Amino acid sequence: MGIPNSIKQKPFFVGWKYINRNGNQTKTPVNPHTGANAKSNDPSTWGTYEQVKAAVEKYHLEGPGIMFAKENGIVGIDIDHCYNPKEKQFNETASSILERCKTYTEFSPSGTGLHLYFLAEDKPAGGNRNSDTGVEMYSRARFFTLTENQVEGTQDDLKQDEGELQWVLETFIEKKKKQQSKKEKKTSTNSFQFSDEEILSRAKASSNGQKFSDLYEGRWQSYYGSQSEADMALCAMLAFWTGRNAEQMDRIFRSSALVRDKWDERHSSSGSTYGQDTISKACDGCEETYSPSSEGPIIESSGSYVRCRGEAAYSITNFICIPQEQIITPEEDQLSAIFCTTRGEKLPLTFMSSDFSSTQKFKGMLNRNTIALSFDGSEGDLEALKVYLSTLKWNRKAGVKALGLHDHEGQWVFVDCDGAMAKGAARVENIVQLLKYRSIRTSILSHKRIDKEELVKVMTGLMTYNEPAKTIPILGWCAGAFLKIRLSKLGIKFPHLALIGEAGSGKSSTEESVIMPIFGCDKATAASQVTPFTLMKESASSNLVPQFMDEFKPSKLSEAKINALYNHFRDVYDGHDGQRGRSDQSIAVYELTAPIVFAGEEAPQEAAIRERTIQTLFTKKDLKNNDCKKSIKYLESNPEALGNLGYTLLMGALELRDAEIEAWHEMGMSTFPEDFPTRVVNNLSCCLSGLLFLKKVCQALGVDWDQSLPYSLKECTESLTYCAREYLLDGSMHNRSAIEEALEIMSRIPTLIYKQDYSINEDEGQLMLHFPDIYDKYTKYRKEFDIKGEVLTYNEFSKQLQHSELFIQKGKQVFQPGSRKNTKMWVLDYGVLSSRCDVSGFLEHRNDGGFYS
Repeated sequence: MGIPNSIKQKPFFVGWKYINRNGNQTKTPVNPHTGANAKSNDPSTWGTYEQVKAAVEKYHLEGPGIMFAKENGIVGIDIDHCYNPKEKQFNETASSILERCKTYTEFSPSGTGLHLYFLAEDKPAGGNRNSDTGVEMYSRARFFTLTENQVEGTQDDLKQDEGELQWVLETFIEKKKKQQSKKEKKTSTNSFQFSDEEILSRAKASSNGQKFSDLYEGRWQSYYGSQSEADMALCAMLAFWTGRNAEQMDRIFRSSALVRDKWDERHSSSGSTYGQDTISKACDGCEETYSPSSEGPIIESSGSYVRCRGEAAYSITNFICIPQEQIITPEEDQLSAIFCTTRGEKLPLTFMSSDFSSTQKFKGMLNRNTIALSFDGSEGDLEALKVYLSTLKWNRKAGVKALGLHDHEGQWVFVDCDGAMAKGAARVENIVQLLKYRSIRTSILSHKRIDKEELVKVMTGLMTYNEPAKTIPILGWCAGAFLKIRLSKLGIKFPHLALIGEAGSGKSSTEESVIMPIFGCDKATAASQVTPFTLMKESASSNLVPQFMDEFKPSKLSEAKINALYNHFRDVYDGHDGQRGRSDQSIAVYELTAPIVFAGEEAPQEAAIRERTIQTLFTKKDLKNNDCKKSIKYLESNPEALGNLGYTLLMGALELRDAEIEAWHEMGMSTFPEDFPTRVVNNLSCCLSGLLFLKKVCQALGVDWDQSLPYSLKECTESLTYCAREYLLDGSMHNRSAIEEALEIMSRIPTLIYKQDYSINEDEGQLMLHFPDIYDKYTKYRKEFDIKGEVLTYNEFSKQLQHSELFIQKGKQVFQPGSRKNTKMWVLDYGVLSSRCDVSGFLEHRNDGGFYS
């Protein structure tokens, strides 16, 4: 039949599972609502039978169980090792009880024990168990497992107690306990001894704490007719709280206001005093004592945490935790607390919720900055401690990984490790960046709003420290970086900034003395020193302050290093997450959000990477202009003014509306040449958005851009176009593709043979190539001279070439004079090809032998 229907809807069921404790498998009750441990003194951790059955499947539990509590009206009898499954026989104790107690009965999980259930308000007064007979009886603070394996011949429902419980108690439980001496009974039952101060604190905080306090402080008159009765009452309470510890009871009583000379007077022929007799009687009358487990699995005691298991309790730390701040994220939480040791030391620590994943990791966290903290518990103890600490009063805040702009509670705020700021420089207290993810840093909040006079000086310096085709794109990019995350939310991709040029041409001074101060940043990493992990970690730590790299030299970097950089550039621009495998085979995911600035003597060799950048070209001759020298000197000596501009841009970005930013970008998309690649137009539009943002900042401070600054907004737009065409696209309207780059390199191969490897018909504007022979020479040439860049397989090259604008014909029969036979050649449009890249080498290889077809 299973569990009787009469109790299935009652909310006193729990699940249960086995837990390994010191090498033993122990049955533990489980909360059906959460999968955490259930508590015998907390009905919210119990449920109905159906809820528990669902939890068994959900949390992979062993089965259901029933929790005993006085208000449940159920009493359980447990008989251990009373049945032999092979012989199918009960022992004498079980046979006697089954014969007398006709109620619902189940076999235990082992199949060798029995569980009997009665309806009763409470169990009879007396003991709970007898180890000799193996019989136990409970009505509160315990649970039984339910197997639904009903013993044949027993009743299908719970029987109302009609004296059976008293008979079991007297016959099989109390029989041995009555032989205990008073001396044995007075022995302390607490395996963990609490200090006098802790006993007083717990007693005063209990349900009858007011009465305890009154008696302890000598206010007994409203409770009893004589002080002797009050003495006995206080000692009875102390017997409960101390576990019948006579010495501690005497010590605490002597500290109370009830103590008097009579306490030490001898009152019996044995020579015992009044106090000793009172304590002895209180212990004799004390049936139950205080158990730490009734408060929960973890308690504080003497400046440490104590783990409670049944009647046992033991210390697991040499410290207690004073909570400070809990920063909450969907993945893990960051917590800050003061750890107070038993020696009085106070140690501030910041740690992650993942530090509780194992004792090894937790101990590593404790030992991070000190050797004063100790944890001496098991994995189960750590789990209990984690649950206990979660109940403490933390100052809870939302947490973010990246410093920068975040949409928080309906408004944009700037967040870093020190807190957050909204528009109007208003502090926001409930959101902060997690320390664990702090890599890129900024001092931008240490600055102030720029004033009108300073703004004109700084903007003039930023526009004139070099040619406008370099300064204007950099200025627009820097201002646009404050809009990057807002543009990303609108589905708009933000370009990287590449500072390219010969050594000593001013790239580093631009990066260090112009761009970095605007963002309150002073750290750049050499491209040769980065790894995929450091790239991803740093990029995920900011969505506004750039990721700076210098010494970018693709030809001198290993293939693995340059591939890591190029993959990173692609992922950041395209909004892809970075991923890294962990040692435990899990995947760490990084949201790559930081803008990128890199400086070096070489531009990226892949066209697809170049198209994702705003590229400037620095030369030494730029440094000879006296006006440029004055401007760069001003900027180098006024980092504070640049920082003030950055702070002003930040405050302005917090006030912008999405529609305004989107309109600026759309204006750019319709401003720049349509013949430019789409990516290039988008990138220039992001820079123009930055310039329009700067114009709004100028207007707010009363600065007329066209009247007060060296270049008008129209001239700035023209400088952006010039920069893209001359520095990025090499004077054309598009980037060279891998096909075009390969053909350009082919034209330089010194071993090409005219009219054998290739031919040119200038009248018809055709270039004829003998494939695949010439492609073999090309790949060999690149390898011999270590020419870096993207190399396609021949199959991929031929496929892309056939679908390009260069392709005219494949397999054209061309007569070769040397071999006196026709050869099949590929025919390309030489006019289109020569307009896109330098293939003049094909002309230089020609001789005057003419053209045959």
